[in-house]
Amino acid sequence: MNTRTVNPSLAAKRVGQFVRQRRLHLGLSRAQLARRLGFVLGSVVSHVERGDTRIAPQAMAEWARALEMDPVAFAREVAILGGTETERTADVPFVRAAWAA
Repeated sequence: MNTRTVNPSLAAKRVGQFVRQRRLHLGLSRAQLARRLGFVLGSVVSHVERGDTRIAPQAMAEWARALEMDPVAFAREVAILGGTETERTADVPFVRAAWAA
């Protein structure tokens, strides 16, 4: 596990860039992704993509499904980008969310 301190703002921006790239890869607009998540407006997606808002731990699986990803793989990617994991490994049984204390 990575023991260095990661700037939370930078971590949120990296996660947001990942979400944006995945959304664009799927050919979805912000509004379409928001609807998949049960939101009326795409502003929630916009805030996450800019790094202004983090994905709540209890919403991780919903975001993963909306982005057509395996929830564990999504959580692992978020943890890596957030600085709580240093490398992508298949044998990690549990990954803390990037914003976990």
